[in-house]
Amino acid sequence: MFQFVDSGYTAILEGQREERLELEKAKRSNEELKLRLKHLEEENSHLRDTFTNNEVDIITKKNDLNNLLETFQKERRTCLEESQRLEICKEQIDSMNTFIDELKPIKELLGFKQNVEECLQDLLIKTKLRIAESEHTLQELHDYLTQLEYDVEKTKNVHRQGLGHWQDEYLAARLREADIILEFDKLKRELATIKHDLEEKALIREARETIHGKSSRIGLHNDPIVEAILAEEEESINNTVEFQNEIDFLRHQIRKLEDQKQDYKTKIRSNEDMKLHINEVRRSIWLREFETNQKTENLKKSYKKLADKMSHDLGKIQNNIEEKDLAIARIEEKIKELHSLNESLEHDLKISAQEDPVDELEIEKFNLETEIQRLKKT
Repeated sequence: MFQFVDSGYTAILEGQREERLELEKAKRSNEELKLRLKHLEEENSHLRDTFTNNEVDIITKKNDLNNLLETFQKERRTCLEESQRLEICKEQIDSMNTFIDELKPIKELLGFKQNVEECLQDLLIKTKLRIAESEHTLQELHDYLTQLEYDVEKTKNVHRQGLGHWQDEYLAARLREADIILEFDKLKRELATIKHDLEEKALIREARETIHGKSSRIGLHNDPIVEAILAEEEESINNTVEFQNEIDFLRHQIRKLEDQKQDYKTKIRSNEDMKLHINEVRRSIWLREFETNQKTENLKKSYKKLADKMSHDLGKIQNNIEEKDLAIARIEEKIKELHSLNESLEHDLKISAQEDPVDELEIEKFNLETEIQRLKKT
Protein backbone atom coordinates (compact mmCIF):
# COMPACT_ATOMS: atom_id res chain seq x y z
CA MET A 1 0.00 0.00 0.00
CA PHE A 2 2.77 2.46 0.93
CA GLN A 3 4.70 1.37 -2.09
CA PHE A 4 1.74 2.14 -4.31
CA VAL A 5 1.27 5.52 -2.66
CA ASP A 6 4.96 6.19 -3.03
CA SER A 7 4.90 5.34 -6.72
CA GLY A 8 1.79 7.49 -7.21
CA TYR A 9 3.40 10.38 -5.43
CA THR A 10 6.49 9.94 -7.53
CA ALA A 11 4.36 9.97 -10.69
CA ILE A 12 2.62 13.14 -9.55
CA LEU A 13 5.96 14.79 -8.87
CA GLU A 14 7.18 13.77 -12.30
CA GLY A 15 4.03 15.13 -13.86
CA GLN A 16 4.37 18.41 -12.00
CA ARG A 17 8.02 18.64 -13.02
CA GLU A 18 7.08 18.05 -16.66
CA GLU A 19 4.33 20.65 -16.42
CA ARG A 20 6.82 23.16 -14.99
CA LEU A 21 9.19 22.39 -17.87
CA GLU A 22 6.39 22.84 -20.37
CA LEU A 23 5.39 26.07 -18.66
CA GLU A 24 8.95 27.39 -18.81
CA LYS A 25 9.16 26.34 -22.43
CA ALA A 26 5.90 28.19 -23.15
CA LYS A 27 7.25 31.28 -21.37
CA ARG A 28 10.41 31.17 -23.49
CA SER A 29 8.26 30.83 -26.61
CA ASN A 30 6.22 33.78 -25.41
CA GLU A 31 9.41 35.84 -24.99
CA GLU A 32 10.53 34.86 -28.48
CA LEU A 33 7.14 35.86 -29.85
CA LYS A 34 7.43 39.23 -28.10
CA LEU A 35 10.87 39.72 -29.67
CA ARG A 36 9.44 38.73 -33.05
CA LEU A 37 6.58 41.15 -32.51
CA LYS A 38 9.07 43.92 -31.73
CA HIS A 39 11.03 43.01 -34.86
CA LEU A 40 7.85 43.12 -36.93
CA GLU A 41 7.03 46.54 -35.50
CA GLU A 42 10.48 47.73 -36.55
CA GLU A 43 9.88 46.27 -40.01
CA ASN A 44 6.57 48.09 -40.10
CA SER A 45 8.29 51.36 -39.18
CA HIS A 46 10.91 50.76 -41.86
CA LEU A 47 8.21 50.11 -44.46
CA ARG A 48 6.43 53.29 -43.42
CA ASP A 49 9.67 55.23 -43.90
CA THR A 50 10.11 53.62 -47.31
CA PHE A 51 6.57 54.57 -48.21
CA THR A 52 7.25 58.17 -47.14
CA ASN A 53 10.42 58.23 -49.24
CA ASN A 54 8.48 56.88 -52.20
CA GLU A 55 5.91 59.63 -51.77
CA VAL A 56 8.75 62.20 -51.72
CA ASP A 57 10.14 60.68 -54.94
CA ILE A 58 6.70 60.85 -56.53
CA ILE A 59 6.35 64.51 -55.57
CA THR A 60 9.83 65.23 -56.95
CA LYS A 61 9.02 63.51 -60.22
CA LYS A 62 5.75 65.42 -60.45
CA ASN A 63 7.65 68.67 -59.94
CA ASP A 64 10.12 67.66 -62.67
CA LEU A 65 7.21 66.88 -64.95
CA ASN A 66 5.66 70.28 -64.21
CA ASN A 67 8.99 71.96 -64.98
CA LEU A 68 9.17 70.09 -68.27
CA LEU A 69 5.62 71.15 -69.07
CA GLU A 70 6.55 74.77 -68.35
CA THR A 71 9.59 74.42 -70.62
CA PHE A 72 7.38 72.98 -73.33
CA GLN A 73 4.94 75.87 -72.94
CA LYS A 74 7.84 78.33 -73.29
CA GLU A 75 9.05 76.56 -76.42
CA ARG A 76 5.51 76.56 -77.74
CA ARG A 77 5.24 80.31 -77.18
CA THR A 78 8.59 80.73 -78.92
CA CYS A 79 7.28 78.71 -81.86
CA LEU A 80 4.17 80.89 -81.99
CA GLU A 81 6.34 84.02 -82.02
CA GLU A 82 8.43 82.53 -84.82
CA SER A 83 5.24 81.74 -86.72
CA GLN A 84 4.10 85.34 -86.33
CA ARG A 85 7.47 86.53 -87.60
CA LEU A 86 7.12 84.19 -90.54
CA GLU A 87 3.71 85.67 -91.30
CA ILE A 88 5.23 89.16 -91.21
CA CYS A 89 8.00 88.04 -93.58
CA LYS A 90 5.41 86.52 -95.90
CA GLU A 91 3.51 89.80 -95.91
CA GLN A 92 6.75 91.60 -96.77
CA ILE A 93 7.33 89.15 -99.62
CA ASP A 94 3.80 89.79 -100.89
CA SER A 95 4.42 93.54 -100.80
CA MET A 96 7.69 93.03 -102.69
CA ASN A 97 5.89 90.93 -105.29
CA THR A 98 3.32 93.71 -105.64
CA PHE A 99 6.14 96.20 -106.11
CA ILE A 100 7.66 93.95 -108.78
CA ASP A 101 4.30 93.78 -110.55
CA GLU A 102 4.20 97.57 -110.49
CA LEU A 103 7.67 97.65 -112.07
CA LYS A 104 6.62 95.42 -114.97
CA PRO A 105 5.21 98.33 -117.05
CA ILE A 106 8.54 100.10 -116.64
CA LYS A 107 10.34 97.00 -117.90
CA GLU A 108 8.00 96.90 -120.86
CA LEU A 109 8.87 100.51 -121.61
CA LEU A 110 12.53 99.54 -121.58
CA GLY A 111 11.86 97.19 -124.48
CA PHE A 112 12.37 99.89 -127.08
CA LYS A 113 16.14 99.90 -126.45
CA GLN A 114 16.77 97.17 -129.03
CA ASN A 115 15.03 99.10 -131.80
CA VAL A 116 16.81 102.30 -130.76
CA GLU A 117 20.18 100.59 -131.07
CA GLU A 118 19.23 99.12 -134.45
CA CYS A 119 18.22 102.58 -135.58
CA LEU A 120 21.54 103.92 -134.36
CA GLN A 121 23.36 101.32 -136.45
CA ASP A 122 21.40 102.34 -139.53
CA LEU A 123 22.04 105.96 -138.63
CA LEU A 124 25.80 105.43 -138.59
CA ILE A 125 25.76 103.70 -141.97
CA LYS A 126 23.60 106.36 -143.56
CA THR A 127 25.68 109.10 -141.94
CA LYS A 128 28.79 107.78 -143.70
CA LEU A 129 26.89 107.78 -146.99
CA ARG A 130 25.58 111.29 -146.42
CA ILE A 131 29.09 112.60 -145.71
CA ALA A 132 30.27 111.17 -149.06
CA GLU A 133 27.21 112.36 -151.02
CA SER A 134 27.33 116.02 -149.96
CA GLU A 135 24.14 118.09 -149.70
CA HIS A 136 21.83 115.41 -151.04
CA THR A 137 23.13 112.96 -148.40
CA LEU A 138 22.71 115.61 -145.70
CA GLN A 139 19.08 116.07 -146.72
CA GLU A 140 18.58 112.30 -146.48
CA LEU A 141 20.19 112.40 -143.04
CA HIS A 142 17.69 115.01 -141.90
CA ASP A 143 14.85 112.87 -143.22
CA TYR A 144 16.23 109.81 -141.47
CA LEU A 145 16.61 111.63 -138.17
CA THR A 146 12.97 112.61 -138.42
CA GLN A 147 12.10 108.96 -139.08
CA LEU A 148 14.34 107.92 -136.17
CA GLU A 149 12.49 110.15 -133.74
CA TYR A 150 9.23 108.69 -134.96
CA ASP A 151 10.60 105.15 -134.50
CA VAL A 152 11.82 105.97 -130.96
CA GLU A 153 8.34 107.14 -129.98
CA LYS A 154 6.81 104.12 -131.66
CA THR A 155 9.08 101.58 -129.90
CA LYS A 156 7.81 102.48 -126.41
CA ASN A 157 5.17 99.74 -126.68
CA VAL A 158 7.59 97.01 -127.79
CA HIS A 159 7.73 93.92 -125.54
CA ARG A 160 10.58 93.40 -123.08
CA GLN A 161 13.61 91.49 -124.36
CA GLY A 162 16.01 89.21 -122.48
CA LEU A 163 18.90 90.57 -120.45
CA GLY A 164 21.52 88.70 -122.48
CA HIS A 165 20.15 90.12 -125.71
CA TRP A 166 20.23 93.59 -124.13
CA GLN A 167 23.89 93.17 -123.25
CA ASP A 168 24.77 92.01 -126.77
CA GLU A 169 22.89 94.92 -128.29
CA TYR A 170 24.56 97.29 -125.85
CA LEU A 171 28.03 96.10 -126.91
CA ALA A 172 27.04 96.42 -130.58
CA ALA A 173 25.78 99.95 -129.90
CA ARG A 174 29.08 100.82 -128.25
CA LEU A 175 30.95 99.59 -131.32
CA ARG A 176 28.67 101.58 -133.58
CA GLU A 177 29.21 104.67 -131.46
CA ALA A 178 32.94 104.19 -131.82
CA ASP A 179 32.48 104.06 -135.59
CA ILE A 180 30.43 107.27 -135.43
CA ILE A 181 33.18 108.97 -133.45
CA LEU A 182 35.75 107.89 -136.05
CA GLU A 183 33.56 109.22 -138.84
CA PHE A 184 33.09 112.48 -136.95
CA ASP A 185 36.85 112.78 -136.56
CA LYS A 186 37.24 112.11 -140.29
CA LEU A 187 34.60 114.74 -141.03
CA LYS A 188 36.42 117.21 -138.77
CA ARG A 189 39.64 116.58 -140.64
CA GLU A 190 37.85 117.13 -143.94
CA LEU A 191 36.35 120.36 -142.63
CA ALA A 192 39.77 121.47 -141.42
CA THR A 193 41.19 120.72 -144.88
CA ILE A 194 38.39 122.71 -146.53
CA LYS A 195 38.99 125.61 -144.15
CA HIS A 196 42.71 125.46 -144.86
CA ASP A 197 42.09 125.52 -148.61
CA LEU A 198 39.74 128.45 -148.22
CA GLU A 199 42.29 130.30 -146.16
CA GLU A 200 44.96 129.64 -148.81
CA LYS A 201 42.64 130.86 -151.56
CA ALA A 202 41.85 133.94 -149.52
CA LEU A 203 45.55 134.63 -149.05
CA ILE A 204 46.19 134.16 -152.78
CA ARG A 205 43.35 136.50 -153.63
CA GLU A 206 44.63 139.11 -151.21
CA ALA A 207 48.12 138.79 -152.70
CA ARG A 208 46.74 139.23 -156.22
CA GLU A 209 44.78 142.27 -155.14
CA THR A 210 47.90 143.71 -153.56
CA ILE A 211 49.96 143.14 -156.72
CA HIS A 212 47.55 144.26 -159.42
CA GLY A 213 45.94 147.10 -157.46
CA LYS A 214 42.47 148.38 -157.39
CA SER A 215 41.89 148.23 -161.13
CA SER A 216 42.99 144.67 -161.25
CA ARG A 217 40.60 143.86 -158.42
CA ILE A 218 37.77 145.42 -160.35
CA GLY A 219 38.76 143.46 -163.42
CA LEU A 220 39.00 140.23 -161.51
CA HIS A 221 35.68 140.96 -159.93
CA ASN A 222 34.16 141.31 -163.34
CA ASP A 223 35.91 138.15 -164.55
CA PRO A 224 33.34 135.25 -164.65
CA ILE A 225 36.01 132.72 -163.63
CA VAL A 226 36.80 134.70 -160.51
CA GLU A 227 33.12 135.06 -159.75
CA ALA A 228 32.67 131.28 -160.15
CA ILE A 229 35.59 130.67 -157.79
CA LEU A 230 34.14 133.08 -155.24
CA ALA A 231 30.73 131.46 -155.53
CA GLU A 232 32.32 128.05 -155.06
CA GLU A 233 34.20 129.30 -152.01
CA GLU A 234 31.05 130.79 -150.54
CA GLU A 235 29.17 127.57 -151.23
CA SER A 236 31.99 125.57 -149.59
CA ILE A 237 31.81 127.83 -146.55
CA ASN A 238 28.04 127.37 -146.35
CA ASN A 239 28.44 123.59 -146.72
CA THR A 240 31.08 123.62 -143.98
CA VAL A 241 28.74 125.49 -141.66
CA GLU A 242 25.93 123.07 -142.48
CA PHE A 243 28.26 120.11 -141.86
CA GLN A 244 29.27 121.57 -138.51
CA ASN A 245 25.64 122.15 -137.54
CA GLU A 246 24.77 118.61 -138.60
CA ILE A 247 27.66 117.22 -136.54
CA ASP A 248 26.50 119.17 -133.47
CA PHE A 249 22.96 117.92 -133.94
CA LEU A 250 24.16 114.30 -134.27
CA ARG A 251 26.30 114.65 -131.14
CA HIS A 252 23.32 115.96 -129.23
CA GLN A 253 21.17 113.05 -130.41
CA ILE A 254 23.88 110.50 -129.51
CA ARG A 255 24.34 111.98 -126.02
CA LYS A 256 20.59 111.87 -125.50
CA LEU A 257 20.40 108.22 -126.59
CA GLU A 258 23.44 107.38 -124.43
CA ASP A 259 21.74 108.91 -121.38
CA GLN A 260 18.61 106.87 -122.11
CA LYS A 261 20.65 103.67 -122.42
CA GLN A 262 22.45 104.38 -119.13
CA ASP A 263 19.12 105.02 -117.42
CA TYR A 264 17.67 101.76 -118.75
CA LYS A 265 20.80 99.87 -117.74
CA THR A 266 20.55 101.25 -114.19
CA LYS A 267 16.87 100.28 -113.95
CA ILE A 268 17.58 96.76 -115.23
CA ARG A 269 20.40 96.31 -112.71
CA SER A 270 18.14 97.59 -109.92
CA ASN A 271 15.42 95.11 -110.92
CA GLU A 272 17.93 92.23 -110.97
CA ASP A 273 19.25 93.24 -107.53
CA MET A 274 15.68 93.33 -106.24
CA LYS A 275 15.07 89.82 -107.59
CA LEU A 276 18.24 88.53 -105.91
CA HIS A 277 17.28 90.18 -102.62
CA ILE A 278 13.78 88.69 -102.73
CA ASN A 279 15.19 85.23 -103.49
CA GLU A 280 17.59 85.54 -100.55
CA VAL A 281 14.76 86.61 -98.24
CA ARG A 282 12.60 83.70 -99.41
CA ARG A 283 15.47 81.26 -98.90
CA SER A 284 16.24 82.57 -95.39
CA ILE A 285 12.53 82.41 -94.45
CA TRP A 286 12.26 78.86 -95.76
CA LEU A 287 15.36 77.82 -93.79
CA ARG A 288 14.07 79.42 -90.59
CA GLU A 289 10.67 77.80 -91.04
CA PHE A 290 12.33 74.42 -91.68
CA GLU A 291 14.53 74.77 -88.57
CA THR A 292 11.53 75.82 -86.47
CA ASN A 293 9.52 72.82 -87.67
CA GLN A 294 12.47 70.52 -86.90
CA LYS A 295 12.80 71.96 -83.38
CA THR A 296 9.06 71.61 -82.84
CA GLU A 297 9.08 67.98 -84.01
CA ASN A 298 12.09 67.20 -81.79
CA LEU A 299 10.39 68.82 -78.79
CA LYS A 300 7.19 66.86 -79.46
CA LYS A 301 9.15 63.59 -79.69
CA SER A 302 11.12 64.39 -76.51
CA TYR A 303 7.94 65.34 -74.65
CA LYS A 304 6.19 62.18 -75.82
CA LYS A 305 9.11 59.98 -74.74
CA LEU A 306 9.34 61.76 -71.40
CA ALA A 307 5.58 61.51 -70.85
CA ASP A 308 5.62 57.78 -71.66
CA LYS A 309 8.57 57.22 -69.35
CA MET A 310 6.96 59.23 -66.54
CA SER A 311 3.68 57.37 -66.99
CA HIS A 312 5.50 54.05 -66.85
CA ASP A 313 7.52 55.08 -63.77
CA LEU A 314 4.44 56.46 -62.04
CA GLY A 315 2.58 53.24 -62.79
CA LYS A 316 5.39 51.16 -61.33
CA ILE A 317 5.61 53.42 -58.27
CA GLN A 318 1.85 53.28 -57.80
CA ASN A 319 1.89 49.48 -58.03
CA ASN A 320 4.76 49.31 -55.51
CA ILE A 321 2.90 51.65 -53.18
CA GLU A 322 -0.25 49.54 -53.42
CA GLU A 323 1.74 46.36 -52.76
CA LYS A 324 3.48 48.00 -49.79
CA ASP A 325 0.13 49.21 -48.44
CA LEU A 326 -1.28 45.70 -48.70
CA ALA A 327 1.82 44.25 -47.03
CA ILE A 328 1.67 46.83 -44.22
CA ALA A 329 -2.03 46.10 -43.73
CA ARG A 330 -1.31 42.37 -43.54
CA ILE A 331 1.53 42.95 -41.06
CA GLU A 332 -0.65 45.18 -38.89
CA GLU A 333 -3.33 42.49 -38.99
CA LYS A 334 -0.75 39.88 -37.98
CA ILE A 335 0.49 42.12 -35.17
CA LYS A 336 -3.04 42.52 -33.88
CA GLU A 337 -3.55 38.76 -34.07
CA LEU A 338 -0.26 38.19 -32.21
CA HIS A 339 -1.28 40.68 -29.51
CA SER A 340 -4.60 38.96 -29.06
CA LEU A 341 -2.92 35.56 -29.17
CA ASN A 342 -0.34 36.63 -26.59
CA GLU A 343 -3.05 37.89 -24.28
CA SER A 344 -5.04 34.72 -24.71
CA LEU A 345 -1.89 32.62 -24.04
CA GLU A 346 -1.10 34.48 -20.86
CA HIS A 347 -4.69 34.10 -19.75
CA ASP A 348 -4.68 30.39 -20.56
CA LEU A 349 -1.33 29.84 -18.79
CA LYS A 350 -2.72 31.41 -15.68
CA ILE A 351 -5.89 29.32 -15.74
CA SER A 352 -4.48 25.99 -16.77
CA ALA A 353 -1.09 24.57 -17.68
CA GLN A 354 -2.60 21.53 -19.37
CA GLU A 355 -3.07 23.06 -22.80
CA ASP A 356 -0.02 23.22 -25.07
CA PRO A 357 -0.05 26.26 -27.51
CA VAL A 358 3.56 25.70 -28.56
CA ASP A 359 2.68 24.07 -31.90
CA GLU A 360 0.31 26.85 -32.80
CA LEU A 361 2.92 29.45 -31.89
CA GLU A 362 5.51 27.66 -34.03
CA ILE A 363 3.11 27.68 -36.97
CA GLU A 364 2.45 31.39 -36.50
CA LYS A 365 6.20 32.00 -36.23
CA PHE A 366 6.81 30.14 -39.48
CA ASN A 367 4.05 32.07 -41.23
CA LEU A 368 5.44 35.38 -40.01
CA GLU A 369 8.97 34.52 -41.16
CA THR A 370 7.61 33.51 -44.56
CA GLU A 371 5.69 36.78 -44.86
CA ILE A 372 8.77 38.79 -43.83
CA GLN A 373 10.94 37.04 -46.44
CA ARG A 374 8.36 37.75 -49.13
CA LEU A 375 8.21 41.41 -48.13
CA LYS A 376 12.00 41.67 -48.25
CA LYS A 377 12.00 40.20 -51.76
CA THR A 378 9.41 42.72 -52.96
